[in-house]
Amino acid sequence: MGYQVVSWHPREIGTRAQAERDGTGPAFAGWERGARASSGCGPAGTDAPQRRADTFDAAPETGFRHGFALERPGTRPRTELGAGSEPRGRTRCPRSTLCGGKKLLSHGPRFSRTGLFCGGASGCTAMEERARCPSGKPVQKSRHQMSRCSVSTRSQSRSTWGLFKGMPAEVFDMVLEHLSVKEMSVFSMVSKAISSHIAGYVSTKAWRRRMILQKFHHPVHKECVLEHYRSLGLLFKRCTLLLPTKERLKFIYSKLSEVPCFEINKCTVTPGCLGFASYGVFLQTLIAGWDELECHRVFSFLCNYTSLPRKLRAAVMGLPGAAPDLEVQIRLFCRSVLLDWWRDQADRLFWLTRLLQPWPFVSQARLLFIFYGPLSQDGKIEWEKMTENVVPECDLWDLAKIIRMLFSESEAKEWTADSVISILDEISASPQFWLRENLARLLILCGNRVCFNFMASKALNGRVMEISRLLVFLILVCEKDNYYMNWSVKMALQIGRLFPERRSFIQNIETAFSQVAMEMCETLMAGGQNADPNLIHNLCSILNANAHFHTEMLCMFIKEV
Repeated sequence: MGYQVVSWHPREIGTRAQAERDGTGPAFAGWERGARASSGCGPAGTDAPQRRADTFDAAPETGFRHGFALERPGTRPRTELGAGSEPRGRTRCPRSTLCGGKKLLSHGPRFSRTGLFCGGASGCTAMEERARCPSGKPVQKSRHQMSRCSVSTRSQSRSTWGLFKGMPAEVFDMVLEHLSVKEMSVFSMVSKAISSHIAGYVSTKAWRRRMILQKFHHPVHKECVLEHYRSLGLLFKRCTLLLPTKERLKFIYSKLSEVPCFEINKCTVTPGCLGFASYGVFLQTLIAGWDELECHRVFSFLCNYTSLPRKLRAAVMGLPGAAPDLEVQIRLFCRSVLLDWWRDQADRLFWLTRLLQPWPFVSQARLLFIFYGPLSQDGKIEWEKMTENVVPECDLWDLAKIIRMLFSESEAKEWTADSVISILDEISASPQFWLRENLARLLILCGNRVCFNFMASKALNGRVMEISRLLVFLILVCEKDNYYMNWSVKMALQIGRLFPERRSFIQNIETAFSQVAMEMCETLMAGGQNADPNLIHNLCSILNANAHFHTEMLCMFIKEV
């Protein structure tokens, strides 16, 4: 039976709705006539009881919305159940905005404020019936959800391919060829079917040969290469989103294992290669946001497939500098892939802890120097430089920053102050004892807390003369590197409080000043006219440092008095 369209102006909606609630509007006229005729109810305006909503099997298709109304003139609703069927019980209206949600539908059919018909067997229209869950219970929906109008058919909503359904795979691959890596990563999140197809597409040799770049040796546009691998990390992160962690890692590693510059000791141009840096950008983008358990699995996976523990063992068990190429490869891999690309200090600390924790203090000190020690001009790690020559601040800054991070109580929860001080003591003795000036410069760069704890640990062991000489070189570094001298005075006073006899401690400092000055004079005199000019500079610096130190100490003493 067809529908008759009754046009309404928006301004007349209130008047028409009031008329229909009164039973005089056009939408209810035919229905009420048929209902009264079948039930024996009186004419309009009488107090005849309304028919119960739970006796209807289906509601008349009527309602108004968006400026027009649909009615079926003279339609008579079914007032009886089918033969042999039981009457339905009272049900709740699935829309709280129609009937209050909590009230049982014992009233007759009527219009709601939104113009949707509420009535029938369950108190709602066929659209509400389709919104039920599979168990048959009504589902609560908000007014915003019910007011949205969907134009998609049921077959389109079931298809996860959308408009690409029925398209041949070859044609779909041609579409993917015209997408950039970022666009493909976004497209892979549309549905599971498309994500699976893209995962298979990136597994083809043609795509890998075209998109996985391998020109890492002295690239002209380094930022472009790094940005490309950052986009690749995002693509693999999204197209493997529904896979377990182990399966994701195996899938990704199978695509990157053919790149020789991503593995240790397989690249022929180590200093100018961008392979490890690209791999690090890719990995950082891939696992960004993963929880700690998944990151543990990533580290275990890398250790198994790259044999990293075996290579670390070979580096720390031999003599320092015995395998210089392996040491440089380990340094570049660990820093470029696991450490340097993390902006958050906690993330960097997590990966550094995974690398150091399995080893004793001696091996941890060796690994830290391999990772962050100074490099020579040919890219080798300079083990002997710390024991033979004075090094500038720039050569020690990376090592100082990582020691400060390990010592930080707020971040380094898996490290204690004693363990960090022990590692620092081992570093200063590898491969032999460092020059005292280099150690003093490293302690100053590490900060007050590390410096005090390092010297306090020696004071508790009764190594007074060693502390006195180290304090003299701390004063010398403050003079040469233009630090405030009052810092060294305060540090000396803090260390002095650890000794019961402070007079003896001050006397040891003065003795250390004299010994250091005499040693410099003897070295300068032994050189004669060919003496190193740096020796003269050091001698002048130690004399000036002595004068400035005592000046600051006397000024502090006078202020306290």
